[in-house]
Amino acid sequence: MRDAIAAQEFAHVEAFRAGIKSICGAYHVEPCPRGSGFAARAGLAHVGGLEIARVALTAREVRRDARAIRRDEADHFVLTLQRRGEAQMLQGEHQTTLRAGDMFLSDAALPSLFDFGGAAAEQLSVHLPRAEMTSRFGALARGGLSIRREDSLAVAMTALLQRAQEETPPQIDEAFLSLVGAWLQDTARGETRRDARADG
Repeated sequence: MRDAIAAQEFAHVEAFRAGIKSICGAYHVEPCPRGSGFAARAGLAHVGGLEIARVALTAREVRRDARAIRRDEADHFVLTLQRRGEAQMLQGEHQTTLRAGDMFLSDAALPSLFDFGGAAAEQLSVHLPRAEMTSRFGALARGGLSIRREDSLAVAMTALLQRAQEETPPQIDEAFLSLVGAWLQDTARGETRRDARADG
């Protein structure tokens, strides 16, 4: 995937905390142990009708708690595509390990944790406005959902994000949101089937 989203370099964690607030919202960044240095890149672009952030860093964890939520006005869902490395993603009772190609949908209005374990990682984050998500999908739109790279919907969403990285990207927002909707519906049907088996 091309790196069409220009990214700023950060050599100090304090500068990165300030920079990421303007890109993704307020987050607490826990660096690696003292002496191991810090390096990160982050950028934001509006391409193909979507707002997409690119973040690469080496850190222990990035956390969004209630205090951070109060510090900004972020009112969107975040669909995170793991590009390199791994991350433990947590929101509410939901926890999953993201490997390259996997995706996680979180709600910026709720606490979340990205645990990188001190290893280098890179992610793309698509910011999906809450008003549009709830208008289209109602209660199906919620955080704490994951999808593996092998899933056909993940393959299709990744392909669209690849198109967004082109020099002159096509308008992909409608197609992308349609795929997100299919994912949410698939998840809801799967949960209904599991509940039915548990009741039986």
